Amino acid sequence: MKNVSEHPKDAGVTIVTGGGSGIGAAIVCGLLSRGRPVLVVDQSIPSAGLDIPSASAPVFSIEEDVADPDAAKKVVAEALRVAGRIEGLVNNAGIINQDVPSLDLPIDNWQRVLDVNLRGTFAMSQAVGNAMMSAGGGSIVNMASTAGLGGFVRRSAYGPSKAAIINLTSALAVEWGPLGIRVNAVAPGYVRTSGLDAAISARYLDEASLVHRTPLGRLGREDDVFQAVEFLLSPQSSFITGTTLAVDGGWSAQLNA
Repeated sequence: MKNVSEHPKDAGVTIVTGGGSGIGAAIVCGLLSRGRPVLVVDQSIPSAGLDIPSASAPVFSIEEDVADPDAAKKVVAEALRVAGRIEGLVNNAGIINQDVPSLDLPIDNWQRVLDVNLRGTFAMSQAVGNAMMSAGGGSIVNMASTAGLGGFVRRSAYGPSKAAIINLTSALAVEWGPLGIRVNAVAPGYVRTSGLDAAISARYLDEASLVHRTPLGRLGREDDVFQAVEFLLSPQSSFITGTTLAVDGGWSAQLNA
């Protein structure tokens, strides 16, 4: 990971948790290509670094597990040290950690999913929210999922954690709106990532069925999610808060059909 030590203190930084791989890495690279300085937070930052655009803004990194109660304070302290101000937060870090029927799911596995996905999102939002309040506001984007909008097989930990994130997004938006802090969420559907490709290769998921079930007739792309996140972070969405934007090709529009 490239680390730039010199950075104007008034430019601000956007924190992206779970930014070391997958959709998180795509969000990091997309924001950098738009000239937004980024602090990448992940349990393990790739030693080879991310595929950073050649002409990009400064990027910093810190290795932390968002489920650690002390992680959020450390991340905020690092963000303020390198940039002086936090202008955005993308709570992307999350795990599924579940590939067994709910009747056989160990409670420790269930709790771990809630700790990373929900507690991590709240802890990061709380710590960053305090910093944003002092600076006059900012924008937070939480990563939900279509699994939080309806029931999915073998997702009795992941789905509830994402449903709770959707509700948390609304609660924080209402409470923090007067402070100038906007809080929204993005709910991706099936997005082409290495993890999805592995599930398809293992025949846990059937690509043809997923495409057929999606009204727009294709799987999502990482850039589809980035575009939504970028919009919700930007001034173009300045009158939007408390919203969960489904990026799923119409999948959730059929959940109750």
